[in-house]
Amino acid sequence: SLTVGLVLAWDVQGKRLNASQELIAQPYIRLLGNVPAVHGFLGSGSNKRGLFTDAVDSLRATIRGSSFETPPKSIMISSAVGQEGKSTLASQLAVSFAQCGQKTLLIDADLRNPQQHGGFGLSNETGLCEIMRGEVKIDSALQPTSVESLSLLSAGKLDQTAAQALGRNVLKTILSELDDQFDVIILDSGPVLTHADTLLIGQLADMTVLSTRRDVSRLPKIMAAVERLQSVGIPIAGAVLHGEATDSRKHRVPLFA
Repeated sequence: SLTVGLVLAWDVQGKRLNASQELIAQPYIRLLGNVPAVHGFLGSGSNKRGLFTDAVDSLRATIRGSSFETPPKSIMISSAVGQEGKSTLASQLAVSFAQCGQKTLLIDADLRNPQQHGGFGLSNETGLCEIMRGEVKIDSALQPTSVESLSLLSAGKLDQTAAQALGRNVLKTILSELDDQFDVIILDSGPVLTHADTLLIGQLADMTVLSTRRDVSRLPKIMAAVERLQSVGIPIAGAVLHGEATDSRKHRVPLFA
């Protein structure tokens, strides 16, 4: 009946991701790894290692050993919608690269909802938007973090001028200059389905990783994000699933949306 059909359609659209096997079963997307669910905050200078950081280290190795012809240097971390763990994943992946000796830059390219400066206890007064407006030089906007070999370029203050500059490929010039200074660049972008900027940013990165979260992410939205990225030729390395519970008293990391 029509009623049964509508109920089934609603169930499919509302289905939340609850197992890695559900991602593995999807065509056109590769499961790169799982990371535990964590709560709380680990100061950026802490040497604590837990299940989450071990999982991210494994993810780093997978990314660098990916099927791309050359190891990716610029990696965009995104998600289908908000609250799927992308900013946590981006920050910890950047820390992982830095701690293995790579000169790493974390760029907060989620211009409408910047999180990274808060996680590292740094300023958001001067960042990517100020560079795109031509108000500051790149070097003066880079901030060292308490993690050796890791720098942060915060989002800065978004306005219409910065948004228009992004559309004029100003970011491409900025990334080209930064490419000469760093071994690895991690870009924390906005969600694919809610931020048009993400498609512009993704076309400038070597690869994109989608962050998903068990009991939050919905499979139809994940696949819609994949299709949108593929429609403009953005290379997708795969997806990461947040979800295994841990003892948050022992394993604390910056937790963002």
